[in-house]
Order: sequence, then C-alpha cells, then structure tokens
Amino acid sequence: LLGESTSSSGSRKRDRSRDRDRDRDRDRDREREREKDRQEEQQDLDIPTLLHMRKQLAAVAGEQLADICKGAEESIAGLIGGRIRQAPTEVKLDILPELVSLPLNWRFVEGPLEDAVTLLLKKQRSGVLLPTLKAAGAAKPSKDAKNILGFLVRWEVKNISQADPKGAASALLSLAETGIEGSAIASMLRPPLLQRLTVPDLVTITSVLAEQGVDADLVKGPLQARVIVSGPALAAVSPEMLLRLAKAASTSPVLAECAIGPVAGAAANSLASWPLESSAELLLLAATAEGPGGKS
Repeated sequence: LLGESTSSSGSRKRDRSRDRDRDRDRDRDREREREKDRQEEQQDLDIPTLLHMRKQLAAVAGEQLADICKGAEESIAGLIGGRIRQAPTEVKLDILPELVSLPLNWRFVEGPLEDAVTLLLKKQRSGVLLPTLKAAGAAKPSKDAKNILGFLVRWEVKNISQADPKGAASALLSLAETGIEGSAIASMLRPPLLQRLTVPDLVTITSVLAEQGVDADLVKGPLQARVIVSGPALAAVSPEMLLRLAKAASTSPVLAECAIGPVAGAAANSLASWPLESSAELLLLAATAEGPGGKS
C-alpha cells in the first residue's frame, strides 16, 4: 500500500509539472503572437504617423525623462528607416527636415531616400532644400549621413545660378552655415555668379566658409577677385562684418596675408567710430597676422 501511495503521489507531481510546462508554452506562444501582431501593426504605420508619435514622445518626456525615452525614440527612428525603404513614396519635401534630423541608419536608407527626393525635386526651384539643410546642420548628423546631405547640397548649388542675386546670396549663406560640402559652395564663388553678388554678401559668405575650415585657397580666390580690391565698397561694410572677416582670415596664414591688411585699411577712416573693444581687436589682428612664410 505504501508503495502504491508513493507511486501515485509521484505520478500526480509529474502531471502537475507537465501541466505547468504546457501552460508556460501556451503563454509563450500567445506572447509571440501578440508581438507579431504589434510588429505587423507598426509596419503598417506610415512615415507621418511615426513622426507624430516621435513628437508626442518628446513632448511627454521633457528634459527630465529624455534619457529614459531615448531608446523608444531610436526604435521609432528605426521603424521610419524601414518605412523609407518599404514605402519611399511617403517621403515628402515638407517632412524632409525632420527626417534628416533623425538618428537613422543612413547607409540603410540613403539609396531609397535619394531616389525619392530626386523625383520630388523635378521642376523645383533653388532654395526648396534650405530648410532641410538648416535642420541637418543644427542636428549635427553622423558621418554616415554625408552622402545624402552632399547630394542635397550639390542639387542646391547646381541651381543657385538660376536665382536672382539676393536669392543666390541668401542660399549660399544658408548652405555655408550648415557646414556641409563647404568646398562645393566655395567653388560657386566664381564668374559669372561672383560678379552678381554684393561685397557685403561676399564678406559674410567667405567669413563663414573660413570659419568652417574650408580649403583656404578656395576662399582666397573670391576674396582676391572681388572683396579686397573693392575699395570704397569694402569701406562701406559694417564694422561687425569687417571684424568677422578679419577674425576668420586669421585662422589661416594664406587668408590672413590676403585679407587682414585690406580689411584694416578699409576700416582706417571709420575706426574712431568703432566700439573700443572691436577696434582694439582689429588692430591686434593686423599687428599679429602671419603670412604663409610665418612673417607678420
């Protein structure tokens, strides 16, 4: 009897164990089904909806929960990247600034995104991509975004020559301020466009390019051709802009040699009306400027 009781007890334990295992298996199967449903539902969300979700998440998180929600934002960015490949026709010019600000897997999406944008840019005018490029510059994108952003800059640069002088100057300055493809922007500062730009606009644009570390020889060309030889036009440039050019030129011996002296000369007649701190800074730059050979 004792043996039969022990055997029966062991059998019941095994049955309970099998029941628990079956319950766990059923729970895991249900969870897999639910996860599959969630993924399918997410895949059906279009790009504007995903962008809206990301905005809502950022608004709820605020500064205090930003780190906690970072993973969720990256997950949404991943879904957006997948959607760009799956449904590139959902990409529109008005959401492009948001897209280039995301931490996307750029190597994964750059091809489909470039194809989608190429179609959108047909019959568009210069300047249409400036909001996108400004957003990209502010977001400080990763190096992997270089190819797609370079494509956008080159499209704008190619079409700048069709704009009026004021529009061309505004576009070039906006592009320069993004810090993207500075060499391509500097290469546009040549005839016939160079002659259409005003001296104050050229002073500002070349200052920004020099500050961005663009090849000094590329910046030197338009400075020598239009700016430092402009005489009264250079003298009429505001003190703030002249000082900015002198400071930017001081970062390169090549630029310092060709620009700081003429800037100081242009400012000579009005230097007495400059703010004391600014005039002292310009005189110091002129006194310490070094040419390529290292001589003041």
